[in-house]
Amino acid sequence: MRRARGFTLVELLVVIAIIAMLMGILMPLFVRILGQAKLAVCRARLKSVGTAVASYQSRNDQRWPWIDNVTSDWSKVATGTNRDRSPAADANNGGERSITALMFLLVRDGEAPGLFVCPSDDSAGEERSLRHDDDGREETDEVFYWDFSAASKVSYSWQAPVKKGDRYVNGISAEDGSTVVMADKTPAASEPGWTPQALAEDTPPSQLRLGMSRNHFGGEAANLLRADLSVRELKRPDEGYEYDNIYTAAGKANRGARDAVSLDIARHLSVRDSFLVGPVGK
Repeated sequence: MRRARGFTLVELLVVIAIIAMLMGILMPLFVRILGQAKLAVCRARLKSVGTAVASYQSRNDQRWPWIDNVTSDWSKVATGTNRDRSPAADANNGGERSITALMFLLVRDGEAPGLFVCPSDDSAGEERSLRHDDDGREETDEVFYWDFSAASKVSYSWQAPVKKGDRYVNGISAEDGSTVVMADKTPAASEPGWTPQALAEDTPPSQLRLGMSRNHFGGEAANLLRADLSVRELKRPDEGYEYDNIYTAAGKANRGARDAVSLDIARHLSVRDSFLVGPVGK
C-alpha cells in the first residue's frame, strides 16, 4: 500500500510565502476599511451632537450652547458665571473658560461625554466619566461639573466666539445655516507647532492634508457639523459661505478665507468666518 506523501520543506515555504504576500496585499485594505468604519462612526456621533443641540435649543429659546463672556481673552475667564459652583470650592478657583465647556453644556443636558470622542482619536480614549469641577473631589455632586477633565479627551473643535467691540459673543443665527460650528479637531491639537497655510483651488492634496484634522487617515478626511445641524464629510479645510478655512480666523468680516491664516481669536469678526478652536489652545 502506497503511503501518503506529506509536504516537503520547500512546498511549505512556498505556501508560507504566498500567504505572507496575500497578507501584505490585503492588510492595507483591511486597515482602510477599518478607517472608513471609524470615519462613519465619527460622523454618526456628530449627527447625535446635532440632535442634542436641537434638544437643547428647544428648551432654551432656540439658543446655541453658550456661556456669556464679556472680557478680552476667552481662554482666561473664570467660568463661575451662569453655572453653580461647589460650596467646597476655593473662592479663587473658578476654573478657566474653554471651548470644551460649551460642548459640556450638552453633557450637563444629559449627553454622555463619550459622544465627544472620535473612535479614530487614540489620544482621547473612551472614558465615560470625564468631568471637571472646582474642588476636584470625587464625591462632588455632578450638578457642579462644568467641563471635561482634560481638553485632550475631546476629539472635536467648536466655533470660537466672535469679537464684537470689547465683547465675545456667539452670534449664530438662523441665517447662518452653512456656517461650520463643529468638526474633527484642529491640527494644532495634535501638532502644537502647526502653522496654517494659504489655500488655492489647485493646492495639491499633500498640502491640503497638512491643514486638516489628523483624526482620520492623517488628514485625508474629516467630518463637520453645520449650524443648520446637517453633517457631511470634509476633504479640504476651506468650507463655508465663502470657502473660509474652518480652522483659521479671516481677520475681516465676511471675507473668503482661502488666504486667511490667522489663529488670533481677536480677528474672528464674523460668525460666517468659521473659526474652530480647541480642544487645546485658544
